[in-house]
Amino acid sequence: WIRLGAVRTRMEFDWEDCELGWRRIHYCGAVGDCDGVREELCGGGGVDVHSKRGETALHLAALSGRVESVRVLVVGGVSVGARTMYSNRPLHYACFGGNLECVKELLGEGG
Repeated sequence: WIRLGAVRTRMEFDWEDCELGWRRIHYCGAVGDCDGVREELCGGGGVDVHSKRGETALHLAALSGRVESVRVLVVGGVSVGARTMYSNRPLHYACFGGNLECVKELLGEGG
């Protein structure tokens, strides 16, 4: 909850020390902070940044049912075909989360 609070308030946080290997873009995608996602995409932080398990922000947005974040990430160039260390794509994560709107969005993008 501390990290989520840091994301919401745009506080500095030591992303390098995150045990999941998440960066700010991962958290912003997961909580639906589209402005934060845009800032990260425009700030040169990397489009397809992977967590320790190989997840991109798109995986986490899809799992959390954050349709608008999914759209922003796809438009920003995050790969809909990115695979985790277990070969799961964002579409799989949307299905795992039971998020039909995210499934439709990803299928529409070739996911």
